[in-house]
Amino acid sequence: GRGALPLALLAAVAAGCGPSDSDLRRAAYDAYAQRVEVLLDQDAERWARLAALLEERRDDPALPRYWAYLRETARPFYEGLLGELRAAAPDDEPLVAAHDELVRFAESRLEFVFAELATEQLNREATEGDLLAVFSAQEEAEGLRIDYLRAVGTGVPDAKLGELYETVSTFRTRWFEPMREGVKDAPEVQLQLRNHVIPKLEDLRRRKYAQDPPTQILRACVVAWLDWHRNLEPACPLLQRMYEASRRSEAAAAAAERSYRAFQERMKAARLAR
Repeated sequence: GRGALPLALLAAVAAGCGPSDSDLRRAAYDAYAQRVEVLLDQDAERWARLAALLEERRDDPALPRYWAYLRETARPFYEGLLGELRAAAPDDEPLVAAHDELVRFAESRLEFVFAELATEQLNREATEGDLLAVFSAQEEAEGLRIDYLRAVGTGVPDAKLGELYETVSTFRTRWFEPMREGVKDAPEVQLQLRNHVIPKLEDLRRRKYAQDPPTQILRACVVAWLDWHRNLEPACPLLQRMYEASRRSEAAAAAAERSYRAFQERMKAARLAR
């Protein structure tokens, strides 16, 4: 319902002096603000829980209770919130614009939940495909580079290190990151890996290496980067789908924040118009 008129207005009506337009606008604003404050408090509680679970997923991407919370709590809540808001649009004109933003806010929150739920199967495929191991191998390869530079100390690094990181860095900036951003697709990246990156790294692996400890670390670094790029190639299609899903989630979360800020601005304008 629209909410009861304040007692002061009821008293004014009973005394025979009807409320002014300003009084009615103030009453409509107060009733609406009280109603949506309850809903926004409920949203804040559920969104905080989602944020906490997302943080936990950094260490455990599978995290069953995250998906359970999305399905059993977040989705029903935001579906209900959106339905309630759509059915309770205010009549007072200054509040209409604010309410439209609040509806868009709820739509974006629900879109985030749907986008995240769509990643559950992708996450399962990533776990089964040991995608985490692929990226831990990347950390290992980078660690070997650091170990090599420490071992060399103030000496001059082998030129093969420069060749290695020119190949690795060029691939990352021109192919891998653009795939992450949605500019290049997986087949393009796979072709680059097969035809250019992996052959270059294989050539580096076949070169002669001295037997001293620092140079053997460098050789291990070359082998680690070669293995990483080989394992990355078949994983590209799944990675592309995961990055696309992540962008959808991020876009929905950002849209919700924009709509909420716009709602606050519209409410301030409505308050000043009372």
